[in-house]
Amino acid sequence: MDISANALGGLYTLCLLEKVDKLVGDRHLFKRSMVLIKAWCYFEARILSSQNGLLATYALETLVLCIFNLFRPQLTTPIIVLAKFLEYFANFDWLGCCLTIRGPVACQ
Repeated sequence: MDISANALGGLYTLCLLEKVDKLVGDRHLFKRSMVLIKAWCYFEARILSSQNGLLATYALETLVLCIFNLFRPQLTTPIIVLAKFLEYFANFDWLGCCLTIRGPVACQ
C-alpha cells in the first residue's frame, strides 16, 4: 500500500503497471512477481530503499518490466520470474550498458 498526496507521478506509474498486468494476464503474474521481487530485494538482498541511497521502487519496476519484455514466453510463475531476474542481472554488464524496459543499451 502506498498513500500519497498530490503525487501525479505515482498515479501515472500505477496506471502503467495496471495496464502491464492486464496485458500479461495469467492470473496477475506481473503483480505477483513484482511483490515477490520487491520482498526479496527488501528483506533478503537489502537493496531496496531509495531513502537510504539504495535501489528505488521505480528502478526495480523498470528492471522487472525489462525481464517481462525480454523473456515473457518463459515466465509462468513468480518464482520463475525471480529466478530469471536474478540470473539476468547477475550477469548484466552494468559498466558498459544502461537498461530500459526494452533491454540494454550501450553506454557512450
